[in-house]
Amino acid sequence: SRGEPRGAEVALSLEAGGAPALRLVGGVTPLTPCLPSLGGRRCRRARLAEIARDGSRLHETHETARGRPSASRHKASGVAADEPTESAALHVGCAVGIATLLRGAAHHAEQGASYIPADVAQRHGASLKQLLSGRPSAPLCDAAAELAHEATTHLLAARALAPDLSPQARALLQPAVVAELVLQRLQAHGYNVFAPELREPLGLRLRTALAWNAAFRSF
Repeated sequence: SRGEPRGAEVALSLEAGGAPALRLVGGVTPLTPCLPSLGGRRCRRARLAEIARDGSRLHETHETARGRPSASRHKASGVAADEPTESAALHVGCAVGIATLLRGAAHHAEQGASYIPADVAQRHGASLKQLLSGRPSAPLCDAAAELAHEATTHLLAARALAPDLSPQARALLQPAVVAELVLQRLQAHGYNVFAPELREPLGLRLRTALAWNAAFRSF
């Protein structure tokens, strides 16, 4: 609605346009729907194509998800481009990117693709066959759990910066709610990225969380 901050609108559009899995754009699935003016507005399609072709590493996933916010984007959003704001945006961008990657894993497998970072999969003994099978396995659940932990770490780091952020900046970081709810649902299903429930809309839970955040100026 018009009364909702831009960040809440992005979170809702993330749910409506990107769930249950990210749309394929030019054959490549972006790792993060873009935060408004913060944390990277463009999806780095060419870089993602390279990562998908060569086998990604977790640090490459981070760099792609984070992007490089520019001063002009901050100016356009009316949010000061200070260090805490940029750091929080980068952490939220990583969390949203990883959570959406995990939520979209089943859809990606149906398309014959996987964007689970290669080093994480190898560390837990998850083979490409397992990643594309559509069936849960202990190695794949362990790999998903590691990524989920990484995303949660980024969420906590972003929220630790909340006291240093303006209300406007906190409003723009509402997509963090989508990441949190996806990660909670994934944990509830034993980190099985193929669980059908992972694809279901967040619906009322998302809207309730956004309303709570608006009331208490959190994210």
